[in-house]
Amino acid sequence: VPSSWIDENTLSISTSGLDLLPLTTGQHHIRIKQGDFTAQYLGAIISGDTLDEAQFVLNKTSGPIRGGATITVTANSDVILPGTKVMLRSRSGQNEITTIPLEDGSFAMNLRDDVENLSHFKFVAPAVLEPELYTVYLLINGQEVEVGQYSYTFDRGLDIQLPNYPPMVVGAAEVRDDNLFIGVKNGQNPNPNNRFLMKYGFEIYDINIWENPVRLSQIKMDNPVTGLALVDHIAYLAEGKSGLAVVDVFDKTHPYMIEEKPVSGYIANDIDVDGSHNILALAAYSELGDGFVRFFNVQDSELSQPQGYSTIVFNQGDLQGQPLDVEWWQNELYVLFNKNGTLYLAIFDQFGSQLHYRVQAVERGSIGTNLSQASLLVQNGQVTISNGTEYLLLQENDQGLFETIFWQQLDSSNGELLANGGGIFISNADGVIDTPSPNLVVSSIIPASGMVLANDEKVTILLNKLINTNQDHLRSAISIVDSKNKTVKYNVEGINTISGGSIEISFDHTKVSGAIQMTIGTELTSINGRPLVKSMTVNYQLLDETRPLIDKVYRLQNNSELQSHYFHGDGTEVAVLNGHHFGQDKQQIILNVGSENISETDIISISDEEIRFKFPHMYLTSETSSLAVSVQLKNSSSRLNGAVIVVPKTGLEDLNPKTGPPQGGNQIDIYGYGFTPNSQIFFGNNIANDIKVVASHHLRVLVPSGDFGFSAVSVINPQFPNETSVSPEDYFYAGQETGSVVLSNDNPSPVSAIAKQEQLLYVLTGGSYQAYNINGEILNNLSTSTAQLVVVDVSDPVHPQTINKEFADQTLPYFYKDIIPPTGFTDLQIDGNDLYAIGGDKLLHFDISLRTDPFLLNEFSNTEKNSALTVSDKVIYLGQDSGIRVFHKEPDAKIREMALISRETVGGKVSRLVIDKDILWAMVPARREVVAIELNSGHYNILHRYVLKDRTGFRIAGDDLTVRNNLLFVSSGDKATVELFDIGSGEEATNIANLKLSYLLRNGNISAGKMMLHGQTLYVAAGHGDLQLFDISAWLNNQFRAK
Repeated sequence: VPSSWIDENTLSISTSGLDLLPLTTGQHHIRIKQGDFTAQYLGAIISGDTLDEAQFVLNKTSGPIRGGATITVTANSDVILPGTKVMLRSRSGQNEITTIPLEDGSFAMNLRDDVENLSHFKFVAPAVLEPELYTVYLLINGQEVEVGQYSYTFDRGLDIQLPNYPPMVVGAAEVRDDNLFIGVKNGQNPNPNNRFLMKYGFEIYDINIWENPVRLSQIKMDNPVTGLALVDHIAYLAEGKSGLAVVDVFDKTHPYMIEEKPVSGYIANDIDVDGSHNILALAAYSELGDGFVRFFNVQDSELSQPQGYSTIVFNQGDLQGQPLDVEWWQNELYVLFNKNGTLYLAIFDQFGSQLHYRVQAVERGSIGTNLSQASLLVQNGQVTISNGTEYLLLQENDQGLFETIFWQQLDSSNGELLANGGGIFISNADGVIDTPSPNLVVSSIIPASGMVLANDEKVTILLNKLINTNQDHLRSAISIVDSKNKTVKYNVEGINTISGGSIEISFDHTKVSGAIQMTIGTELTSINGRPLVKSMTVNYQLLDETRPLIDKVYRLQNNSELQSHYFHGDGTEVAVLNGHHFGQDKQQIILNVGSENISETDIISISDEEIRFKFPHMYLTSETSSLAVSVQLKNSSSRLNGAVIVVPKTGLEDLNPKTGPPQGGNQIDIYGYGFTPNSQIFFGNNIANDIKVVASHHLRVLVPSGDFGFSAVSVINPQFPNETSVSPEDYFYAGQETGSVVLSNDNPSPVSAIAKQEQLLYVLTGGSYQAYNINGEILNNLSTSTAQLVVVDVSDPVHPQTINKEFADQTLPYFYKDIIPPTGFTDLQIDGNDLYAIGGDKLLHFDISLRTDPFLLNEFSNTEKNSALTVSDKVIYLGQDSGIRVFHKEPDAKIREMALISRETVGGKVSRLVIDKDILWAMVPARREVVAIELNSGHYNILHRYVLKDRTGFRIAGDDLTVRNNLLFVSSGDKATVELFDIGSGEEATNIANLKLSYLLRNGNISAGKMMLHGQTLYVAAGHGDLQLFDISAWLNNQFRAK
């Protein structure tokens, strides 16, 4: 390699010469030869790849201002050379941070620069005074190479931990005064341990003490709530597929669902209200990738579309995507929408036919499949966005575009944004947390620009950080001029709170009137000296009058009692309007309820703080409507949205379901009209304490406990005297079937036996039954000799379906039908692909290899009456008059008789046969006995003969039996009990416990018939469609005294 001699200690090698060598990346050695002498330097030169196409990634892009995080820079090629240092430069350009060594070997600043290899570099993030965005550079061979950005974040702020979060998840939220309103977008259904859990819904909390939020109320809803806006006494909710929900929050302990307006085929995801124009914007999207923003007039009880605000459709061009979040700011509408996994921001400043907007992509604005995680909050010159994983801060540049200047990882995959005074709350897994911002901005101005300021009214400016409240400082930053550009005198006060700074400005209206313009300049600073990011100008009209103010509206009852704000609107009611500054002259007042003007003659009385008037007859399209009340005095006016709710008179129309358990605790839906949060529901004389008003026509009620049988259900509205309605049908305290199917109605079809195979039921008809009316009175004794085999599909147990048989161009609802005297079929058993049924003197054998098409193979009859049947492993045991006959199914499918266990041996005619392990159990009712017969030897020897006695020693005739280990369960028929016997001690069955069935029908008979033991639940057929279930876990644990 060519070199140049400098002096006796120095040689110079040109790097251009090295470039000509075929050097690979990595270490290279230098060897010097001078005559016979040689010297070498191992690893003298490190060769790296070119920087032109190098790409770098930081493993961490944000961290706390205290620093200390170890950050790794990874390159896609070998470009990081030894001696590389890191440098961080702030976005403002005011701060540069790099390692600074001192002469004594210590460091003024040490970032612990570490070149691990040619593609990996590590350093430690330094501490900074304030959160800011820093650009990270690597200084490689004297060249600055940008490798990424690092956002310094705030430490965790104060939080409000809400009960039941998690598992419940905040989907929308708004703070007003000391109340926090929450929309729930996910959660869990209530359980016996926590009845306040809910999957979706709306909640109100008192957060006067942040450390101890108190739940005031909640409403369970059918879909996720991901948007929420408050207007006076009304909360508007974006409720997914249910659309726009309107909730009365006049009484925060009893919010009231007024109505829901669906958005067919779309998902309502967010809403916001422009209070100065009373325009509600609703963002909705479809799963197909499009959506729209629809507008509603909140002054109209029917929420009609306001003039000049046509729906904005997001389905083409730069408005192609799914609108997820909306926010009004100074007459502009900000819309956050998703387009192929990237968030975009559209800002609309004109609407209707003159639609005008600008659109930009959001840097770092990626979003996953859970679109409800997107959230947007707008301040002056600043936009905050959450995508579920990061909290992004965007600032407006000189071109009107918003640049991402700050980001922070979220604690959990949530991140709903909401204003908290001037500050910002962001939701996390536990509730909401205060989230500071690095820059000073105006968060809100109340009232909005363009409004009228009457006497004693102030302008409140909310800011997101604590501010310099010095009077001279504030006056230097705030200028107010009139229409002639002359300075206007004003009073100003700065206040710092936990939620940020605020400035209150007031005027002497006797000296100032007309139009004014107010500018909050960038001279305003936070307490740490940071200036306001963007100035703001607003306009007002000063009026030298006192504005009439509305507090509440009540309905007057009995000329003296003030009831809530619910009215029937039938023209017979009197309203009392409470407030201030109404004057004394009703001729000067313009009073409106909704769009209905109250004439002077209908105003009963007026004082400075109260107006009494005849409430008009309201002709409304909706049964339940929320109406605003407005009052105008001279040139000033006020309006209270949701001041009155018009409901029809209470009526109860239907219950679903109409039955339930006597212990209560089950939930039923009650339908009718005129329901309010004060409605009271009675089951007989028992009041239901847990009532949820789903809507004015729908209550969801937790049924109180009651006695078995019928109970009248009534609803009472205590706000309206003597207003009671009784359900046309009583509630019945009993269980409820999951589903049912009607069998053939061309013949009597009482069900005599059922067997289940996979998702099919094989049903036999026959027998007799008694017909009762709802009072339990016998109407008739009915019997049939028609025997049918019916197949029912129960794959959907809620909607079981009868499978039909196609035969000779006929569709038949059965697969077998015949007359079998005296009472049709009586029992059936399934053994693999074989089904056996008995009735009268017949034993029928069906092949069910094709499960949905039983085929009759054989029929056996010997003129003896069949009384019992059981089957095990191709062996059939048939109870008859002469005893128990034993048959075997041969390979050719024919049935061969193998043996007869005579009646004399058994001790009488058997009524029930059960196989348990290797023992055949036979019920002999004539002898009040159960006989155990061994099967292993093939001789059918009697093992045990158990006499059935109740606890008092009287013999009982059993109806059915089942065996579990050493326990024998026997149902006692008309005695209506199940007797439990211990058969483990030898020859004697000891009665150790019993249970009594309960009467569920008025005056009805009751009997304990067939039983089924499933797990620890004993099912007992009690007759007349009554199935009673008993938990016998205590018995199975040998606790026989337990109930």
